[in-house]
Amino acid sequence: AMAEVPVLGAIVRVVTFRDYTYDDGYRSADISVPELAGGAAAQEVSEQVRAYTDRLIARFEETCEEELGKEGYHGLDVTSTVVTDTDEWFTLRVDAVEIQASGYEFSRFYHINKANDQVVTLKDLFREDADYVTVLSDEVRRQMEERMAENTEASYFPEEFTAIGPEQNFYFNTDGDLVLVFDEYTIAPGSMGMPEFTIPSDVYETLLKK
Repeated sequence: AMAEVPVLGAIVRVVTFRDYTYDDGYRSADISVPELAGGAAAQEVSEQVRAYTDRLIARFEETCEEELGKEGYHGLDVTSTVVTDTDEWFTLRVDAVEIQASGYEFSRFYHINKANDQVVTLKDLFREDADYVTVLSDEVRRQMEERMAENTEASYFPEEFTAIGPEQNFYFNTDGDLVLVFDEYTIAPGSMGMPEFTIPSDVYETLLKK
């Protein structure tokens, strides 16, 4: 299914090039896979998103074969959202919800620096000699403990959290603040959903590339 969406920026736009659906009464999937059109970075992100969602579909289909003839529901839903679209920056968020006995929500964020037509990951924001992993991880742990101290219903795993990963999810909010996002169950119980931590710029600004 091809559907053109209005141009979202000077370089990047989004089209939906494939919808995948499946439903046999016990297992169902509803996946809308986005494709970016524009420069080389848009093409690179499209390939990354396609590869990622292809892996999700393959895993779902393998599970369907393994569970053939068995009762019990298994569902997979994948959607996408444009989080940021400015003259200089574009962020696409791909959300997935997998249900099998219990639900599991996870996301991936894809970023394009429109100014230089480059795909950007978290490490690309910082100088090569900067220990941004330790600095950001310490701030996340500090905020976990602060939230639990202020709210008895808040629950995290600060002792089990060692550091952010090499593919740490992030985005910039409308105020331009760096926000780190964690998949469900990774640093907190499922009741906490997908925790997000807004990192004050004074924590990391000296580590940024100039």
